[in-house]
Amino acid sequence: MESKGVIFRPYYKGQSNAEYAIVVTWALVIVSVAIVGLYFFVPSNPTGSQTQVCSFDTGAYCYDFTMGANAIAGSSSMLLLADNQNQYPLIDPKMTMNINGFNTSPMSCMPNYVAPGESFICTASIWGSGLSAGKYFKAPVYVQARYCGLNSSFVSGLSAGSCAAAPVETYEGTVAGYVVNQESNTIGIQLSAQTYNAIADGSYDNIYATVTAFGTPIRSAGINFTVNSTNFKISSPFVMSAANGGVATTSIYATQGGNVVVSAAYGSYTTNIIIEFQQAT
Repeated sequence: MESKGVIFRPYYKGQSNAEYAIVVTWALVIVSVAIVGLYFFVPSNPTGSQTQVCSFDTGAYCYDFTMGANAIAGSSSMLLLADNQNQYPLIDPKMTMNINGFNTSPMSCMPNYVAPGESFICTASIWGSGLSAGKYFKAPVYVQARYCGLNSSFVSGLSAGSCAAAPVETYEGTVAGYVVNQESNTIGIQLSAQTYNAIADGSYDNIYATVTAFGTPIRSAGINFTVNSTNFKISSPFVMSAANGGVATTSIYATQGGNVVVSAAYGSYTTNIIIEFQQAT
């Protein structure tokens, strides 16, 4: 049997060193790229100790907040959006904060009557806090309100007077985040109609209202609808904005022609539209 030959290749030490150098060079390049990538893409605070925080221990759920600073006035303002997580309404909620050892005065929230599941907005002005745009802060926040569930004479309904004697409860929370430049017109109401005209034969014209905070619709804002004449009727004067989009919908109808001013109110904020009803022939 003929045996196959074995081919021996010569060994060159210089070649081995060159290959080794190339491998090391590429390894250094890969490591350098990885380091640069980590520098640009890993957060500057990987422990997460400086994240946006807004929460309450009990009684309320915090959706969002903003702390704005006004460099010219030397002041800052907190705006907080939360909702009533209790089984019964809250009456006359107020918010206080402690910033850098400075306690704010109690600031009223709105609306004054907060139904179960309804959102409310609290604001607080802070003077001499030393806060400026871009600065990180962390502070305790307290919401105090009369809780109707602790008043035995409370009668269910949209009446603050029926539990005015209820004891005050305090809900403790925490807010933390970065200060932004103070904005104006933080809260607003958008109001519109389906057609802006209808036949005065009992036909309905749908009305849509949305309360916005931070430019975002509030999904559970209690909106009060009113008209300027008893000749026109609203199907639901009080409507909670829906979870799907934060739109509160009601209807207006009439049995005689004319123009009517429809108003939507949330706390101290109000907006109006005019709807024309044509006399039925």
